[in-house]
Amino acid sequence: MTKYMHTHEVAFRKARDLAEAARPPITDHEFWNNDYTDDMIAIIRDPSFMSAPTFFTTALTDEDRDFCERFLLRCRENDIADRAVRARLQAA
Repeated sequence: MTKYMHTHEVAFRKARDLAEAARPPITDHEFWNNDYTDDMIAIIRDPSFMSAPTFFTTALTDEDRDFCERFLLRCRENDIADRAVRARLQAA
C-alpha cells in the first residue's frame, strides 16, 4: 500500500496549477467551487507528468498515480458531502 509522501503533495500542487492555468477561475465563486478533480486526474495519469525524479521528489510510478487518483476522488466525495451538510444547515 502506498503511503502519502511529499512527492504526492508536489504532484497535487503541480496538477492543480496546470488545471487552473488551463481553465482559470473568473469569479470568486468559481475559484472556490470549481472542481478540477477530473482535470487533475488526467494530468497525473499523463505518463510524461513527473516522470523524472528531482532533488526533492521521486518519479511517479503507476502505483503512485493510482494512489493519487483514489485520493482525489475521495476528496471530491468528502467535499460533496460537506457542501450538502452546509446547504442543509443554511436551509434550516
